[in-house]
Order: sequence, then structure tokens, then C-alpha cells
Amino acid sequence: MNDSNDIIERVRHLSSAIDQALKAGDTDTALALMETGQHDMSKSLRGQREIDDLIRRTLFSHLDAARRSTDHTAESRLLTTATDILGPKENWLPQLKQYFMEDRARLVVVLTWQCETRCTYCTIPKQDGREMDAHTLDSAIELLMSSGREKLELRFFGGEPMMAWEQIQYGIEKAQSACQGRDIQFMITTNGYALTPERVAWLGQHPVQLQIALDGLPEAHNVHRKSVVPGEQSYEHSAIDKAAVLHEHGVSHEIIHVVHPARINEFVDDFEHIVDQGFERIQINWAHNVIWHEKHLQAFADGLHKLGDLLRKRWAKGESIWLVNLGETLLKIRTFREITVDHDGQIYANNAFLYRPSSASDLCLGHLDEGHNWWRYRLDGADGEALKKLSFAAPVAENNARVGTVFSSWIRWMQSQGLPDF
Repeated sequence: MNDSNDIIERVRHLSSAIDQALKAGDTDTALALMETGQHDMSKSLRGQREIDDLIRRTLFSHLDAARRSTDHTAESRLLTTATDILGPKENWLPQLKQYFMEDRARLVVVLTWQCETRCTYCTIPKQDGREMDAHTLDSAIELLMSSGREKLELRFFGGEPMMAWEQIQYGIEKAQSACQGRDIQFMITTNGYALTPERVAWLGQHPVQLQIALDGLPEAHNVHRKSVVPGEQSYEHSAIDKAAVLHEHGVSHEIIHVVHPARINEFVDDFEHIVDQGFERIQINWAHNVIWHEKHLQAFADGLHKLGDLLRKRWAKGESIWLVNLGETLLKIRTFREITVDHDGQIYANNAFLYRPSSASDLCLGHLDEGHNWWRYRLDGADGEALKKLSFAAPVAENNARVGTVFSSWIRWMQSQGLPDF
């Protein structure tokens, strides 16, 4: 048995012993076992990560199981034990609710800050040298595995992650090997420049989903998603012609259609152009961190109703076109709590540190070398409201919320009219 498997086996035995102590309400024994385990595991980073925060994780796991059962006595007893160990409920109930919500543990890795385009709505500085090495990627994967969840997701982000293609291949194969039979999936957010047929064929052999950014017609792409090469047309290098090869190799994918206020009067034409190229799942991401004026808001509202008519006509013809936003929880501004590991091993609450460096120190949760468990970062990070303040300047957030209100209102209206069951 190698060292990694030996650590996992020892943690399993320790967890089982702590389980029994907690079920019996024997907090002294549980804490004593934990102390012994911490001493035993302190010699390796992997061991520290697996043992870190184990008492809280175990309690939350039991409480999660108890609430799904009819054994209310067990739940009451566990709540008492949790209070004895963790303190007053108000200190840990918000974290418990977050634990209940996490069906799949997710981790984002920023492989590179470089990109082939300079989009008008993207403020991430494109810098050479900020590239994740194999050692850091190994440690990030180890962090994800430490969650203990049966369902896992590793997301590759940037910059443009496909510029680090070898690291993507390495990360996917490494994570599949390390997950020990658990359900793991991968997501790559890409501009599609590097989606060659050979790479698509390789991705089709793995549980990968692509989020592909497309702006629509050539005049939208070439103006708002500019190539870094002077005079080069970004539309010609995009994934606009890749639908057939993606379908051929069975690669799950959806299009991220960025709607810019400067293109607001034509965005439905851009949407329809994307659909006409063979793409069936599209998500509208209206441009955040950009000021939308009143004329843009009105044009957006008008365009959305035009889009609704377009979708219903295509559905009536039997086309399986799906706007992903129609099935989502309504948020005025997209602000997610997603543990994100930068190229250098720094861990952040979400990816806003990439485009808002003034908030980087407040968004930073630690470093991979600290040996903490995935759950510590997930449960103890900033809440949604705090993340919104850190992710967007106040005037921008207030302005963008008005755009989100228009979009949310339209989604509710579409839902009220009935949606197809795709």
C-alpha cells in the first residue's frame, strides 16, 4: 500500500471511531481521538488535509443523514453534541446549511492568466509567467479529493485554460486516478481558439463539459472579442464552426453568449446566428462590470421579448434549443462562492481576484501549503452579500442589478407561460 492509500485508510479508521463516539454522545473520546489523529497525520501535507476539521465535518455528515431519516431523537442528540463541541448554534448553523446544499464538491484552478483575445468587457490582466505547474495542480486536486464527497468537479479557468493544454490533460488523468471510483466531472471555460478536432476527440473520452464563449455574428466577435494579433479576425478562430465535431465525439457543451450594451440592439440576431451554427444549449451572460444606461435597459427588455418569440417558434418546430438561464435560480448579479486556486497556489473565495485586484487580499482564503481541508475553505468563506461587495464596485453593482432585474423579470414571465421539458 503506498503512502497516499495508507493515509486514507488511517483516516477511515479514525473517522469510524469518531463516528461511534459522536453517536454515543461521548465528546471527550471524540476529541481525544481527534487530537491523536492530528499528531499522527502532521508529518505529511496529505495527512493534515484529510484530518483537518474532521470533527465538524463528521458532525455535519451525521446531521445531514439524520434530517433525511425519521429518527428525530438522533437528530436532537446530535444537535446537542454539536453545541457542546462547536459552541452556540448561531455560530455554526449557517455553515451547516451550506454543507446541506453541497451535492457536488467543486474546485476551480486558474492554469494561466494568458489569453489569445482582449475582450472589451474583460478586465483580467493578461500576463505571461502566471502559469500553474504540475506540483501545484497535484496539490489542488488533492484539496478537492479531501472533501470526501462522492460527487466531484474540477473546473479549468483562466485567462484561457486551453493555452495550457498539457496541464488540462494531466489534471484530468490525475484527478480520475485519484478519485478512487467516485463520480468526477470536469468543466473547461474556453474561447474555443484551441479546440482542434484532435483535442475534441481526446476530451470526448472523458467526462468533460465545455463552456464556450461566443459573441455571435462576425461584427460582434471581431469588435468585442478582439484578437491579440493585430489585424486578425477573432471570429475566424472561434468555435463558431465546431458544433459538428463536438456532437461527433459526444463532448457535452454549452455556449456562453456575452451580451454587451454596445451590441444590445443586435443581440437577438447574434443569438440566432449561434443557434443556426448547430448549438442547442446557450447561456446569456450579460456583460458585468460595464455600465448600462437607460437606453440599454429598454433595448434589452425589448430584445428579450423578441428572443422569447424566437424560442417559442423554434420549439413549435420541434427544435431542442434551450436557454440555460430559464432553468436557473434567479440572481440579479452573478456572484458565486467557488473555491478557486490561482497558478501560485493561493486559494480564493471566487474568481473576482482576477479582475478586481483591490479585493484580492480580502478574497484570499489561504494557500495550498497550509494543509487545510476543502470544507474549511467552503464553509468559512465570505457569504453571498460580502462576496458581491468584494466582486464589484458599489456603483457598478447597483447599475448591474438593474440589468439583472430586467432579465429576472423576463425569465419569470417565460416560466409563467410554460417551458418545454428538455
